[in-house]
Amino acid sequence: MAKTKYNVFKRMKVEGNMSRPEGAGNFDNMDDYNIVDALDVNTGTIQHTPTNHEDIVNKEYVDNSIPANISLFFTENGSDLGGVYLDMEVDPVTDAEADVLTVIPANSTGTLMATFATPLADSVIGGIVELPIGVYSFHIHCIASSAAKLSMYAELYHRNVGGTETLLLTSEDSNLIPIAKGSIGFHGSLATEKEWADDDRIVIKLYGKNNSAAARNLTLYLEGTTASRAELPAIRGSTVAAGVPGGANFDVQFNHEGAFGGDNTFIYRTTQGRLHVETITLGVGGVSVYNTPLTDGTANQIIETDGSGTLSWIAKPTASPTGSIIMFGAAAAPTGWVLCDGASLLRAGTYSDLFAVIGVVYGSADGTHFNVPDMRGIFPRGAGTSGKLTAAAGGAFTGVLGTYQNDKFQAHKFVSNYLGRELGHWTNTAPTTGGGNSTAIFDAGAQARYHTFSANGAGTPRFGNETNPANLGLTFIIKI
Repeated sequence: MAKTKYNVFKRMKVEGNMSRPEGAGNFDNMDDYNIVDALDVNTGTIQHTPTNHEDIVNKEYVDNSIPANISLFFTENGSDLGGVYLDMEVDPVTDAEADVLTVIPANSTGTLMATFATPLADSVIGGIVELPIGVYSFHIHCIASSAAKLSMYAELYHRNVGGTETLLLTSEDSNLIPIAKGSIGFHGSLATEKEWADDDRIVIKLYGKNNSAAARNLTLYLEGTTASRAELPAIRGSTVAAGVPGGANFDVQFNHEGAFGGDNTFIYRTTQGRLHVETITLGVGGVSVYNTPLTDGTANQIIETDGSGTLSWIAKPTASPTGSIIMFGAAAAPTGWVLCDGASLLRAGTYSDLFAVIGVVYGSADGTHFNVPDMRGIFPRGAGTSGKLTAAAGGAFTGVLGTYQNDKFQAHKFVSNYLGRELGHWTNTAPTTGGGNSTAIFDAGAQARYHTFSANGAGTPRFGNETNPANLGLTFIIKI
């Protein structure tokens, strides 16, 4: 993976007095561009094996995103929005100084002087993922036509791609603006963080206030060496250059080192808004790409993969649909199920879904209740008519949904024939246990004859009041 350079501004703390550099404004010299422009930068490198304490890969961030201060410089250039909007640029505009004069009416509590918006295609603004809670500062070079009469304040807005503007904060009022050209600083606080999406813009509106009974002029100075600007904190994804996995598709990237057995996992958003996950195997160069859907799913949907890296929304599968009956190995039914014990349940409320499925097929006590099947001590039988088997007496085997049947034995008889003539029926009167002989009565009209049959059985027969196969008792439960 190619190394990617990152430039990170060093924090600078100034203590005590500091001489004003040549070319600085009349006051608030720390707000001037020539000082901002002279800040040193620190360069780090992303590499497979960190070797330097300045390498970005050594840094750990709480949420894998990078907090930064962004300066937005006010210009007199028209915005791509058109109308009254002026451009607000991330880089200082050093064209000839421009001024914007506004007449502030008498006793005005807020006269709009200028409206600025960030451009749509700005990569720095596009990299914002959140405007956090914090202090937002405004630094304006200006001059008043009368002393101790005029002040100003700012409003900061979020503007989405549809053009809807939402007010995020209103700053405090500035100090009274002097009649000598200089820099005024004032601030505002954002109380709730604001998530940011692709193509969102920052809009700032500057207002003038007049505490006198006569109209006064207030002039803003932009560009040149004025560095009139807004400074705001922002949470940005770490951007990467073309050449690394994903290349120019990268818009926002989060990097986590050491996950998944030593792999780097990148989660990033393309300019189309699609979220991607890439796993880069260190030392091997293998890349696994998973593409999530472009839009959010609906309630009770989950993500499904097609096995080749494309993920899509599907309905969340239900393990068992309502009305399913299964065997269960415990005496009590689990959550979401009830015993098949013939209980009478209310049709409304908890069991309404089950009632909608089975109705009163298994009986009901009244118009507000319904019964569940009673499977205690009996075997289930398939409902409907068999298309495969035929009963001995003719006709197909059948079962009716919700109908119970008692145990029974198929009718049969033993017939004795002598010289081709039926003589009568045999009735077993003395069954034996195990092998041996069994005596039966031969009934031929008015006379009874006895005959001994030879039975070659093995083991001890089992006798009971029902005919059944070998079995194991289990609980039947039904899904509600």
